[in-house]
Amino acid sequence: MNDVSVLAGNAVRARDRLALIMSQREKLPERHEYFRLKMPAQRQRDGYRSLSSIANWLFDKSSDYGWGIGRAFFWWCFHILAGAVILASVALYRAAAVDSGSFLRMTWNGLLFSFANSLAFLRLGSDGGYLHASYEALKTATNDADWVFDTVGTLQAVLGPILLFLVLLTLRNRFRLG
Repeated sequence: MNDVSVLAGNAVRARDRLALIMSQREKLPERHEYFRLKMPAQRQRDGYRSLSSIANWLFDKSSDYGWGIGRAFFWWCFHILAGAVILASVALYRAAAVDSGSFLRMTWNGLLFSFANSLAFLRLGSDGGYLHASYEALKTATNDADWVFDTVGTLQAVLGPILLFLVLLTLRNRFRLG
């Protein structure tokens, strides 16, 4: 073997060893703090009207770049409550007679069905699902307001998993062991 290949082999082994040492000493909170400082600078560099800057801004406001557990959980709960208010309001508006019992029942059914919508991939509100009775109660009370169910259900089916992912991401980032 010639000297060049021996030196190259030693260099590769040294770099591999250095990479191993660096990954063992990596401090994840410091790396994430660097990421949280870098993202606003990227948004400013790219301009505030580009699609990447808008996504960057939404990531900041919804979960503090994957670090704000409370902020991510707030937005996930808010979208469930907003859907519940819309669904229960339409059901109560369309219902023939409203008393305190039906108000509480419709509000509870709206909350349950909104939760089922936000986790649509679990199919909780579909036929045979655990929360299908809430769907049926609201559907009966609304008397042909299907467009409300379709609109709210579609929005929640899209936003629910995204916001839940942000909640889980912030939990992972905050409590990562390593």
